[in-house]
Amino acid sequence: MSRVNRRIRPTATGLATALTVTMALSACSADTPPPTPAPTTGPILPESPESPSAATQPAAPAPTTTATPTQPTASAPALPAAARRRTAPGAEAHVRHFIASYNTSATTGTAGVLPSLSTTACKSCQALETDLRKHARAGNHYERAPLTFTLVGGMDGLPESDPDYPVLARIREHSNRILNDRGQPIEETKGSMTDLIFTLVWRRDSWRVNKIWIRRDVE
Repeated sequence: MSRVNRRIRPTATGLATALTVTMALSACSADTPPPTPAPTTGPILPESPESPSAATQPAAPAPTTTATPTQPTASAPALPAAARRRTAPGAEAHVRHFIASYNTSATTGTAGVLPSLSTTACKSCQALETDLRKHARAGNHYERAPLTFTLVGGMDGLPESDPDYPVLARIREHSNRILNDRGQPIEETKGSMTDLIFTLVWRRDSWRVNKIWIRRDVE
């Protein structure tokens, strides 16, 4: 038996962990402007005017750089036309698409799709994306799609006018294994069933996930 298999320990589910950690942070409902990204290179010096002596001076050796590992980028499922309609079925279609995009990223070991489907106020969305990026950088992926839903339906509200439109989704997170780049299992996740409320906002021509709440009043 492989040593890798003997080291596997069941862990808390990624979705439940991300939502629990960010419940207190996801209280904001308005979009906030994204932070200015930090420069990835050293400071750029201003160019000096060319001088006659510059041509006679030997060229400085090119600096050596170390490649920074980057995570693969996901090729997301196409956004369905229904998700571009400001209607209750359109909002539900967007939630289904969000879940499908997460599954695609998780099983292919890629990242980068969820930010385009959510707002910067969605702390839970950011936590899910951070988890995907961590696995992508390490070359890991889920053995099978982590999430399926048994129910997706709009709740009280008018999607055509309300600033925040809630959609209820009953999510089943399956027991799963995370595999490394050699296909060896390195981690197991436990299964669970969770009722989530996705709060959506309309931005220009499509929906965006603005919050994800764990529904507490489930019998």
